[in-house]
Amino acid sequence: MASSVLPPLLQQLMPPLQGDPIDLLLVLYVSVAVLVVRIVTDNLFVPPLARFFKARSPAEKDTRKQAYNVFNNLYIATSAAFMTAWAWYVTLYDNGGCTPLHTKACLDHWPNIPVSRQFKLVWLTIFGFYGYEMLGTALGVGCILSKEMVVHHFITMIMMVSVTA
Repeated sequence: MASSVLPPLLQQLMPPLQGDPIDLLLVLYVSVAVLVVRIVTDNLFVPPLARFFKARSPAEKDTRKQAYNVFNNLYIATSAAFMTAWAWYVTLYDNGGCTPLHTKACLDHWPNIPVSRQFKLVWLTIFGFYGYEMLGTALGVGCILSKEMVVHHFITMIMMVSVTA
């Protein structure tokens, strides 16, 4: 069942998050949404940042690249901080009592541990961020990954799918 916070159209598009393969649609949604946000924010923030760097260092030739690199790192750090804080919150407060300091609840229902909707949302959002980086690299937009990071992301995404199957 979709969250009531979402508008009706988005509620219809939201996968049920009941552990079925259809839930991976959320990964696609997140990947595309983050890519769109990234394109918009690149266009909003990189040009003024490049002008700022040019004003500080008029002899510098490639201030756009410098601005892009600074913004790219800020974007990744901000996204990672948000996802990490959300994941820790869910782990500590919405994880069926299973926390790093209270592992008995983790083992009570092993291997069929109940997973909260919020936990699924965190997991699929993180998966979607990996998808955004892969999609952005393929399209040459946003965070462009090195070949090593593409391999890392690909393997991580395979592992994420395999543990949820």
